[in-house]
Amino acid sequence: MAAFKSNDAPFAERPSTFRGYKWTNWEDCGFSDRVNHAMSSAGGSAYALGGFSGRGKSIRTNESWNDLGDVPLDVQRFDTDSSTWERIYPPKEVEIHIPSTTNSRIDCPPLDYSEFISGRYAHSCIYYRGKLYMYGGRNDYRFFLNVDCFDIESRKWSVLKTSQDNVPLGRYAHGCTLRGSIMFVQGGTMLDPSSHQSLRYTDTLLSCNLETGQWQIEPVEPILNEENSPLQVLKRDFHSVVYTNGRIVVFGGKCYFPNQDDDGFYEYLFGTSRWAKIDTAGYQPPGRRSLQGITYGQKSIIYFGGFSTRKKIFYSDLFILDTDTRHVLKVIPYGLGPCPRRRVGMCLIGSDVIICGGVGRNQSKEKHDHSLLTFGDTYSLHLLPSLQHLCIESIIKYQLPVEILPVSIKQHIYTLSNEECSDSQPLSGDLYSND
Repeated sequence: MAAFKSNDAPFAERPSTFRGYKWTNWEDCGFSDRVNHAMSSAGGSAYALGGFSGRGKSIRTNESWNDLGDVPLDVQRFDTDSSTWERIYPPKEVEIHIPSTTNSRIDCPPLDYSEFISGRYAHSCIYYRGKLYMYGGRNDYRFFLNVDCFDIESRKWSVLKTSQDNVPLGRYAHGCTLRGSIMFVQGGTMLDPSSHQSLRYTDTLLSCNLETGQWQIEPVEPILNEENSPLQVLKRDFHSVVYTNGRIVVFGGKCYFPNQDDDGFYEYLFGTSRWAKIDTAGYQPPGRRSLQGITYGQKSIIYFGGFSTRKKIFYSDLFILDTDTRHVLKVIPYGLGPCPRRRVGMCLIGSDVIICGGVGRNQSKEKHDHSLLTFGDTYSLHLLPSLQHLCIESIIKYQLPVEILPVSIKQHIYTLSNEECSDSQPLSGDLYSND
């Protein structure tokens, strides 16, 4: 199950689908169900910040999701050695109630949370030099504009001291990525500065130097149509913004124009200060919002999940964009992966993609049950499989005999061979023979 290499074949001959990698699932690992949280990796661990929860119960209306009072933001840490989550902030002796999508705000506990960072959703988080930098997001009462810093070692919050020039208005559902010491923020939804009541999309590309605290509005040449008029294709929220290979790549989101499900990839080249649409080949992923994308290696971006506004469909597809070749590859991993969902947390630890939480359709067998469900499960996608797994894949592929193998290995072969193809030829030998 060696990773697919896009340069192994001429461009026109490269496949659009790749069978490889492997899912591992931890359903009861201590992660409280939530959606719209931010996630980042640091020092071999994954960190999830904030969001809101349905406490594992079905929710019927999107309107109920806005029920997020001014309660503390919690920080959860995933230990890859023990495969468990633990809350590391606020301190465990502080009782908090994660905002619920099923209860009203008057149910929040009457505790004084003024000394803690406020809870929020649709914010962003990146890791830089021992700290998690969190920007934006909102709750029932405010939009956030500070850059808050969480020191992983001391487990304390501070606020990045920023210059007064070009400090942006608070926003949520934006995209955020890191290039060196510079945090870039693109798009999102913000309060209209003319009314301070209505909301509006933005396509501004902002940068914040995490060393100096200096905000800057990046120069951008607009994308022009055939009549040389600027297109507003990058006014969107709940999209993916990833820096890799010397460029910022945007995909997905709820778009202001031309429609709500734009399926185009766009890149910002620093040398030209210009956005351009990427002409891709291979798998053509449907447009969607509320997906996640992370950089992998020097030039690739891995995407997962999302939701189509027009089709009302949740996605669980996994695909990779090679920013050098412009080739998109749909990946079909082994094992049981996440059900279709949106607004998950996602990050990369070594060669493992960690995905947790999100919201999707209730998997109830009732025919007319269209309720939604927030998830508290965690998945790991192994991008570099073990030697044992590579050997098992070769046994399946070449139909090698398995009589002398241990029962546990035979069971693993049986599971993977059934996932590979339900109508494939049986393997040579009895899988459960001890002879």
